[in-house]
Amino acid sequence: MAKPVKKSSPKKNGNPVLNKLPEGIEHWIIRPMQRKNGKIYKIYIHKVRKITLRSVKEVERFEMYGSLPNRKGNKISKKKTTLKKKSNLPLEE
Repeated sequence: MAKPVKKSSPKKNGNPVLNKLPEGIEHWIIRPMQRKNGKIYKIYIHKVRKITLRSVKEVERFEMYGSLPNRKGNKISKKKTTLKKKSNLPLEE
């Protein structure tokens, strides 16, 4: 499971670099996370609704259209289980 990363210090000019962020981003908490392999990524959590999104594009779509992403969950394949027939041997008494 990913773990939160501490905020890094600001860049040389004193302001962190913000990529093109959509309008309404002030309603979101941006939390950097770190994967097991060390790579850092960001998740976006809505301050009021507590919705977690994984990309700026998802945030933008939510702010513009109010639609949440359709995610496919981990589906466990239902394997057909074959039951062994019990033998019809008489019980020993």
